[in-house]
Amino acid sequence: MDLATDRPIGWCGFFGRDTANRRAVLSALIGEKEYWGKGFGEDALRLLLNFGFQLLNLHSVELIVYENNPRAQRCYEKLGFQVVGRKRQAQIVGQDKIDVLIMDLLAEEFATTPLV
Repeated sequence: MDLATDRPIGWCGFFGRDTANRRAVLSALIGEKEYWGKGFGEDALRLLLNFGFQLLNLHSVELIVYENNPRAQRCYEKLGFQVVGRKRQAQIVGQDKIDVLIMDLLAEEFATTPLV
């Protein structure tokens, strides 16, 4: 949400949670282009990751990102995610074949902010 206007601009969340191995898959989207590059996604993901690592006691979080989305890749890297795999030409859009990157983050790699 844009707190100044109460306008929804995107979403983020965990799915595919594996409680036995304390893992989850993260998915996120800032759908309103005028909000891209302004830190909204990073802020939302930092809060979600704090929640996941501190309250859900996750050990690791995984995500996928398309190779042709460097803005998202930079955001994830700022949070500490690392590329751990690549699915070659796994996404086909028209004539373009795009690699899908697999990234993950371990609890001890994430700089948490204590939740109140």
